Amino acid sequence: MQQTRDVAIGLQMSASQVQITWFNQTMKEPVTASADQEEKVILPMEEKVWKSACGMGEEIATLRDFLQEQLLAVVSKAQLKQIRIMVTVPQLTPFLSSRIPQALELLGIPRKNIYIQDYLASFFHYTINQKKELWNADVVLLTCEKDVIEAHLLHIDRTKSPALATVESVGTQSMGERERDGRDD
Repeated sequence: MQQTRDVAIGLQMSASQVQITWFNQTMKEPVTASADQEEKVILPMEEKVWKSACGMGEEIATLRDFLQEQLLAVVSKAQLKQIRIMVTVPQLTPFLSSRIPQALELLGIPRKNIYIQDYLASFFHYTINQKKELWNADVVLLTCEKDVIEAHLLHIDRTKSPALATVESVGTQSMGERERDGRDD
């Protein structure tokens, strides 16, 4: 970020939830938006908005309006041109890769300031930007969507030059009521 008025925004979206975090040079650390005094930082996603993002019959205006509402909660309309935004989705699809940037451009955000990635790319970049001790061994990411937990493994093969990093899905587990309640019976 070149100026203190530039804002970096991270927006995580899925079919069931959305989360927005932002940062600028005047802040000590990023801030994640909460819906209320209870500090709920993961907000529910409206079905029609997700359908719009996925190109499933809803007009792009539905997605544009939703994104505008989220962004105006943290910046002013004048600041939209100064945003650098990373949108993270569970899996990149052709529709998500085109419709999300298109909707953000309709808000006046330059295309060069819009980035989109999936959960696994986010996991990889986050992990390798931590202290080396964290990723010196294999690292696992657990994701939970609805009633399914997925495990993804980041492995760095140092026997190759340059080192080869892979992220692979290593398992899924459905959760029933018993598992959610923590009962063994």
